[in-house]
Amino acid sequence: MKKLLIAIFTVLLFLMSFYLIIEIFRILFDSSKQSFTDILLQLIIVLIGLYFVGGSKIKSEQPAKVSETINSSKEKIVEKNNSKYIITASSKVCGILSENLKNNEFVISTFEDSGFWYTNGETGPEWFTVTIKAKWEHKKQIEELVKAELQKINAGASNFYWS
Repeated sequence: MKKLLIAIFTVLLFLMSFYLIIEIFRILFDSSKQSFTDILLQLIIVLIGLYFVGGSKIKSEQPAKVSETINSSKEKIVEKNNSKYIITASSKVCGILSENLKNNEFVISTFEDSGFWYTNGETGPEWFTVTIKAKWEHKKQIEELVKAELQKINAGASNFYWS
């Protein structure tokens, strides 16, 4: 109810402001029978009203911006909690890594992907990746696991990327 009254008051205040601006122009160009002293009280009331309405909007918007910032930083933290380690290698190596690491205690899940395209949309040579989803705090353990697996199968990979 309070917000509705404030909204109605604000609309009436802006309408009165618009009327006063038109009336000031009419006085300036001598097409009005009123003078500045006749509208001075109305002008003061409008200016005081605009001050309070504008001040209350600024005060009410600031905490919202702070909470939005807090919420967006929380979302970023949540995104960092579960991260993905993407490894580019041959199809065989990706399959072995996916199979051998999916049951590890630090790994949430694994996913294999392949394609013939670049990020700009053009086609190119076929590529293969394995994505390991894990908690961000286990980053070092995952990197060590992948390194150990690659040494164990005596294979290499061309690209490693955390997202």
